[in-house]
Amino acid sequence: MASDELEKTSKLAKNSKISEVGKINSELYKYAPEEFKLRLQQFLNNRYTKNCIPNEWRYAIVTPIFKKVTEETKKYRGFCILNTCYKLHSKSLIG
Repeated sequence: MASDELEKTSKLAKNSKISEVGKINSELYKYAPEEFKLRLQQFLNNRYTKNCIPNEWRYAIVTPIFKKVTEETKKYRGFCILNTCYKLHSKSLIG
């Protein structure tokens, strides 16, 4: 991943969103100093070349979100809360 790809991906992240899994909000990645971004880029490239991810990225917290009420039941849908660093990495691979 090139540094401009990381910059572009981190700018797309929504503000004021805190991952319950990693406890780190997206603003950290957006406004971090260049040294941090360089180390993050090295880390993500290392994960890519070794074809492995940290165990923390394998888990999500699933929260039910109310969808609608029908005559027989209340309906909910699942909402997954993921690690913020994982989201940046996956978005950079897709986009």
